[in-house]
Amino acid sequence: VESMPIASGRRLPLPARVSNIVAEDVPMKPVHAAIVYCRVSSKKQELDGDGNGSQEHLCRNHAAKLGVPVEAVYTDSKSGFGDYMERPGMVGVLRHLKANRLKRYVVIFDDLKRFARRTRFYWELRDRLAEDFGAVVDSPNFRFEDSPEGRHHETITVAGGELEREHLRRQ
Repeated sequence: VESMPIASGRRLPLPARVSNIVAEDVPMKPVHAAIVYCRVSSKKQELDGDGNGSQEHLCRNHAAKLGVPVEAVYTDSKSGFGDYMERPGMVGVLRHLKANRLKRYVVIFDDLKRFARRTRFYWELRDRLAEDFGAVVDSPNFRFEDSPEGRHHETITVAGGELEREHLRRQ
C-alpha cells in the first residue's frame, strides 16, 4: 500500500489509481498543508447554532494532530446531493489546489456526508483531487484505507449518506 508522509510522521494512504502514477512519475512529496472544507445543507443550518464553525474547529484540530498547518478554509451552505461544481466553497478548494500545484495538500472534512451525499459525485471528486492535484483526503471521523476492503467500506458509508438524503427528500 502506497502512502504519503506528513509532518507528524503519520502516512496518509494514496488512492489506488494514483499510487502507481506517483511512484513511477513523481518522487513522493510530503504533505505541505491542509485545506479544510466545511458544508452545511442550508442557510438555516448555517445561521442556527454554530453552522460551519464546529466543523472547522474539529478539522483544524485534526490538522494539528497530523502536524500540518491549515492554509485555507472553504465553506458552503448548500445541499451535498448535487454536482460539487455547483458549490462555491468546493470550487474554491479546486481553484486553490490548481493555483498551488507545487504543494502537496490534504483536504480535511468533518464527515463523508459533508463532502458529498451522492456516491457518483463523491468518487468523481475524490478521483479529481487525487489525479489532477495529487491531494489526499482525511477526516477526523473516518479512517481511509487504500485497500479493496477500505474502498468498499468508504463506498458503503457514502451510499448510506445518499440513501439518508433521498429519504429526507421524500419526506
